[in-house]
Amino acid sequence: MSEPKPIIDDVRPEDLDAIAQMMHDDMIALGRASSLEDMRELCRMAHHEAAAENRVFFLAARLQPGAQPIGMLLAHERLSVRFGGRSLWVEELYVRPDTRMGGVGRALVLQVLALARAQGLRGVDLEAYRMNTAASILYRSIGFERLARERYALDLDDLHWEA
Repeated sequence: MSEPKPIIDDVRPEDLDAIAQMMHDDMIALGRASSLEDMRELCRMAHHEAAAENRVFFLAARLQPGAQPIGMLLAHERLSVRFGGRSLWVEELYVRPDTRMGGVGRALVLQVLALARAQGLRGVDLEAYRMNTAASILYRSIGFERLARERYALDLDDLHWEA
């Protein structure tokens, strides 16, 4: 018997705590100090932005209508030199470990690609951690190409300004 096809829809207010927990779990698994309250605030902001504009996509995957989310995707529109116009940056894709390998991540990515195309966006960028082989396989199977680039990040709270 095949896995049930996930239902992809917009994150709802009642989903925010579960989604924040997913983001928090992901950051902890990646060895990043993470505050659950920070993730809750991020979810509130993302939900507000997604509801107010078409520049943020905040999606949930569910196994049944109205059920708790088992996966999520957060992406936002940006300007891209690479694509020569408006594009989408996928900030976070997360699927609960107990539901992985069932097509949930693929369904979330394909849905956001369709939404981006419908908005007239020209491309999509994302990143996967090097140790995340499953994500790399997923993205390449959809048609993403690996770039010969490095991404850098700086937490401004950790920056020591010189006088």
